[in-house]
Amino acid sequence: MKRLIVLLAVVGLSIPSAWASGIGVYGAYWKTKGGSEAFDGDGFGGGAKLKVDIVPQLSLEVRGTYFSLKPKVEGGDSDSGKLEVIPVEAGLTLNLANRSKLTPYIGGGAGYYFMKIKGDGGESESLKNQVGGYGIAGLEIELGEGFCIFAEGKYTVVSAQDKGGGPKVKLDGFGGNAGLMIKF
Repeated sequence: MKRLIVLLAVVGLSIPSAWASGIGVYGAYWKTKGGSEAFDGDGFGGGAKLKVDIVPQLSLEVRGTYFSLKPKVEGGDSDSGKLEVIPVEAGLTLNLANRSKLTPYIGGGAGYYFMKIKGDGGESESLKNQVGGYGIAGLEIELGEGFCIFAEGKYTVVSAQDKGGGPKVKLDGFGGNAGLMIKF
């Protein structure tokens, strides 16, 4: 299953630009609520997405993001390392307006999440990579011929687990992306 998702992501990212309807870059935020102090925290990062129109109202999106999640430690040292997560996701979006200057959309999909814990001393520990999902709601604002900005709210559902097979810890949480898209 994991190999299939990675294969689909690679194929999606290699789609010729003649088929693509847009390419975008964005800043990202993710607030996890894992129920574990080690994984509750804020994460910032950046990413890129490729959008391919299937029909005028429906698009396929393939996206990759890098997050550095800093755990919140109450009453302790907040500099106790970080969790790095790289989601590679693919999903569908449904445009709710017909090609106006403002295009609201909703969507969702699945992803493969690469995870690693980096400690203060430079040591790192890989976690089991996980399959997860997400839902989004967003708005594209056309700036002019071929350019738009976008902002979207996102809810991610994924768990983390160490390679030793310990208990899974939920990383579910809300986040957001905002960026610039070039449309073809």
